[in-house]
Amino acid sequence: MSSSDGFAKEDSNYSDYSDNWYSDDSTPSVSEDKIILLCNTTIPTKEFHICVAPLSVIVLSLLVILVKCTRQGNNLFSILGTAELLEPSSHKELAASVFGLLFCSLCTIVLEDDPLPLINGSSHQMKEYWKILAFFYYPVIYFPLLGCAAVRHRIGYVLGAILSWLHCGVLIWQKVECPYSPKIYTYYQLLSSFPQIGCLLTLSVVYPTLLIKNLRKPVPEELPKTELQEDMNCQEYVKELFRRRKHKICPKSGILPQMSTFLLSYVYLPEKGFYLPTKLCISSFVGLIAVYQVALLLVVAAVPPLQKIQAGITEDIAFLLAGFNINLSDDRKEVVRLVQYYLWVIEVCFISALVFSCFITLSMIMKTMVQHRENLKALYRGDLLNVFHQHQKLRSSRSLLVSWMSFTSYQTAVICLALVIEQIVLFICVLFFAYLIAIPVLYGRNLILLIILSRMWPFWLLLVLVVVMQHLTAEYVFLHNSELTQSFLKRLAFYVMTYLLFIVNVLAGVVMGIWRMVISGLFNVVHLSRLDISLLNQKAQYFDPGYNCYSQYLRLEACHLHPVLRAFCFLLIHTSCRPGQSTKQLPTNMEEGIQLMKKEVQLRFTTSKQIRARWHLTYTLLRNPSLKLFRRPAFTDSISNGTGTCLSTKSCSEQCDNQL
Repeated sequence: MSSSDGFAKEDSNYSDYSDNWYSDDSTPSVSEDKIILLCNTTIPTKEFHICVAPLSVIVLSLLVILVKCTRQGNNLFSILGTAELLEPSSHKELAASVFGLLFCSLCTIVLEDDPLPLINGSSHQMKEYWKILAFFYYPVIYFPLLGCAAVRHRIGYVLGAILSWLHCGVLIWQKVECPYSPKIYTYYQLLSSFPQIGCLLTLSVVYPTLLIKNLRKPVPEELPKTELQEDMNCQEYVKELFRRRKHKICPKSGILPQMSTFLLSYVYLPEKGFYLPTKLCISSFVGLIAVYQVALLLVVAAVPPLQKIQAGITEDIAFLLAGFNINLSDDRKEVVRLVQYYLWVIEVCFISALVFSCFITLSMIMKTMVQHRENLKALYRGDLLNVFHQHQKLRSSRSLLVSWMSFTSYQTAVICLALVIEQIVLFICVLFFAYLIAIPVLYGRNLILLIILSRMWPFWLLLVLVVVMQHLTAEYVFLHNSELTQSFLKRLAFYVMTYLLFIVNVLAGVVMGIWRMVISGLFNVVHLSRLDISLLNQKAQYFDPGYNCYSQYLRLEACHLHPVLRAFCFLLIHTSCRPGQSTKQLPTNMEEGIQLMKKEVQLRFTTSKQIRARWHLTYTLLRNPSLKLFRRPAFTDSISNGTGTCLSTKSCSEQCDNQL
């Protein structure tokens, strides 16, 4: 069908678009000033990677030689071993920055036409193979930035500073020289490179700082500085445990104090003596970068196209809507303004939903850090039931090691997926609210939803009255409040009322079921980014792969990083290994510990001491039920006095309470 002359445009602002609205051959013309050509930088990405790849190999070789000279290891894996990602290292910012660079590289691999920067112009079939190769290329390229700090030597710090300056300088030069890009959006590549530039700037500052500190205060050979700092942190944690605590003030009753307490529970505030593991700090930092990258991609993928569509709306849209029996107005200019207004509302709804989704995701990341600290402190004191809701042994296994390796990656992927799902759900909710409630109420037309609800007002009034009547009769008719108890009266009337309200309660149950689905769906969508809680029932929580990964990761952290055990080992080793001190000159507290370990000495307790010791043992087992699993088999299933058998911890606790 060809367009007629009557469809000619009257406004010169739309002269860039074709007059032929219904023709398939018509293509909108684009002004020359809006055409973005592919920019060629002075330092192309391909040539830079051709130079930096062998340089990274040379740096790795120098690090291996340096490790051998300092007797820290004999191969390349010794560099990773000294990085101590499992330990609470004092240089968490280095590891977090390198992992942030890896995630930014993943975004480049997925979105770029040439995933491997060393090869350009590959076919679509070969592109998938280059993607697989790029997944391992970028970790190798950025590995020297992490390995230079792992060797803990001045030469390593110098090499790390040079590499970080090289990467950062070239990236900034490329973005300054060519800030525009014809892909996705004009400034997308520039905006997406901000986290990468921030990570490289952090490395460029941290390595010179470490070098200056190393030159001013040389590290003693017998104890590396990071190990000393970690042991001091463990000792500080132990001191905080034995420090006299102030009495907790009871929270004030009221809505405002409860709201402030609830909001503060989502804010992570550092506690003296407790330090989060490096792995969790890396996960939180990479999660922040993931939120930024996904939000930026959603914005540039939706907002600019909506703006272009809004600017390209002409009076011909009235004829298109007339084909669907939609008549917004008799005036064509009024139709154009209405359609542009509705598109603007969609844009506002999309941005509002995205802002709210980012806020929710960031809140969940912060809440994860708070909950992780509480879970670790509970595991340190042996309270496994409060964390896992069942008995588990804190020992290494194959699944624990696999979960620890994949925890950060799973957390980052779940955050990205959760943000996208939250954006879709919230955008639909905000859009329905805007078009079905807000706009009809403001302009007084198209009140479809409100008209339907107004016609059903007797039904809603009946449900409200029935629910209120049940609560009032239960409070003032069927319950008799006395000084000590509440008695149940008038049971015959209670049964009759139950029978009469059966049909109405069925209808109320339908509303309750819909509300239950909405609440459970919103709860799961909001908490999807958190791996520290399960989205399933407590009995089926280990069918949740995310929570299963987190629980096993947490067990490995508590098993290998217990601060009390580390502080004890530190004091034991460094007290017994002082130079010039013989075995006879050991401290008194260590002599007492050794004497308690002698098997030849048989201590004889009186009857009163035996009874007191048994009651102390019972009290200890009640307060620490996880210790029951580590007792000798002869006493595992028996009570401390030797009579009775406990089939479970709950039954054992009940029997002990009865005896008390």
